Amino acid sequence: PEMEYVAIRENMRLDALRADPRYARLLRQHPGQSFGAALPATITPEFVRDEESEALALFLPAHRDTCVTGDWYGEHVGKWLFTVAESIHRDPEGEWEERGMHVLSGLAKAQEPSGYLGTYAPDARCRFTHPEVDGQRTWDLWIHAWLLMGLTACAEHDALRDPALGLASPIAELILRTFATDPGAVIRQGNHQGLSSLVILEPLSRLSEVTGDDRFVRLAAEILEAAHAQGLPLLAQPAVPISTIGTGKIYQLLWVLQGVLAVGVALDRPHYIRAVQQLWQQVKDHHLTPFGGPWGGIATHKEVFNPSEFFDPCGMVETCSSASWLMLTQDLFLLTGDARYPAEMERTALNGILGAMDANGRDWCYFTFPNGRRNNTYHWACCKSSGAIGLEKVSRGVVTESDGQIWLNQWVDGSATLPDGSELFVTVESGHLCLLATAPVTVHVRIPTWAQGVGASTESHLLVEVATEETRIPFSQPPRVVPFTYTVDHHGQEIVREDYIHVTRGPFVYAAGKIDGYDRHPTLRLPQLNPDVTLQTAPDEDVVWIQQAGVRPLRLEPFYRAGGGHDSAWRSVWFEVAWQ
Repeated sequence: PEMEYVAIRENMRLDALRADPRYARLLRQHPGQSFGAALPATITPEFVRDEESEALALFLPAHRDTCVTGDWYGEHVGKWLFTVAESIHRDPEGEWEERGMHVLSGLAKAQEPSGYLGTYAPDARCRFTHPEVDGQRTWDLWIHAWLLMGLTACAEHDALRDPALGLASPIAELILRTFATDPGAVIRQGNHQGLSSLVILEPLSRLSEVTGDDRFVRLAAEILEAAHAQGLPLLAQPAVPISTIGTGKIYQLLWVLQGVLAVGVALDRPHYIRAVQQLWQQVKDHHLTPFGGPWGGIATHKEVFNPSEFFDPCGMVETCSSASWLMLTQDLFLLTGDARYPAEMERTALNGILGAMDANGRDWCYFTFPNGRRNNTYHWACCKSSGAIGLEKVSRGVVTESDGQIWLNQWVDGSATLPDGSELFVTVESGHLCLLATAPVTVHVRIPTWAQGVGASTESHLLVEVATEETRIPFSQPPRVVPFTYTVDHHGQEIVREDYIHVTRGPFVYAAGKIDGYDRHPTLRLPQLNPDVTLQTAPDEDVVWIQQAGVRPLRLEPFYRAGGGHDSAWRSVWFEVAWQ
């Protein structure tokens, strides 16, 4: 990619989040406590720790050799390794390298001579190498895909590189032997019309990048072309509706698109990249909630894309889908530098990802709703691991370097170590973006659409000379009403018209809890010409009030904490409106 990562030294304050959720802003500087580094332990302290952890025990012969059901539970180890590898980038002095080595040692004891490193018995039909695997319920390639993602991420660290590649390379060789003569067989196994196996594209590409062996990414390209020819039109130009690809499963499709992008970059195939950009734009235009998550819930499965014309204020968003959307968007940004991508990263991270995490720092929602109840996941659910990855990935792309120039892409508190070893400190407070550096540096500051009074309205970036004395950039972020009208036509006749609004302030989407402890769906009366006049803010408090004539003001808070950040709390983002 043309855009390089810059190391972010500190991340979100976990202790502050627990004590007072007003401080739950990304990348808050706090010496000695890095949120990302503490993240895997705080979420699942016993889930993946060493060879005795239950998630790792799935791979060991005592369990594996009796397992004939094709479930996904083995994914958690690969996702944990991936998250740990990301944590080490920011917190090299933490315990994560040592803990990662323990887990790699446990996996080494489980890997078979063939290279197989899954959770299914040797004679189980759900093994991806079994001659009768076609059409079986199996997550075997999915589990191996996450293992390869975690192992290749670990291989970026010197201490973990050899043991990680020692596990990853035999897996990839086994995949190569299994599918080299019939790459289309990948989509004949797995779930969601092959999408759950097609996710192998990105990890194969990553392994080629880490090892320099292009056999794996070339196999990925053959698998992709075969899948396209056999009914998964991922490369269609112009793009087909994304909800019609396979079963339309959101999480899987977004991860597959990351793979298409990775293969396109590695093999210099621009039409792959264009296909991903077109499908990304579809999601952006038709399938996002106000808090940035891709939503589904009305088709054959709760986790698939809805048709683009459908709307429901209670549409459900899987946390895995939010994390995958964030990662795909970040990959496109680092490749292109296009300012529309960090805007979506910001929205999803500060609202969708944070809004799925319980205030206790441990639990996660499986689904979040613009209007709906928080529901924490069950024990083996995928979303608590994906939520951890989403938070850990947030720091990537905040500060980047390209052709010797430094770019600040997100307005969040924190510090970054620049390529020359100097440090850049960022604080957002009281209507000012504050920048300070240990050595003079020129910074290209992205101007978010919500930040008023910064540069001309046509500018996307502001060039700022940052020195050892604090540079303060004033801005304002008044709350605003965002209207939306949902209509349905039948034979040219409008048969449904529903008017809604939601409220934003700065990068945050706002929501209400239950009104008077019980009312979840109030209808508002607002002036249509200038609804923003009904919004008021409280000094020194992250609260917005909606003032209606003759009605008690309605109190709104940022979505991530509205209603209380705990299981069963209610939040309402969308409000039906009767325009005056």
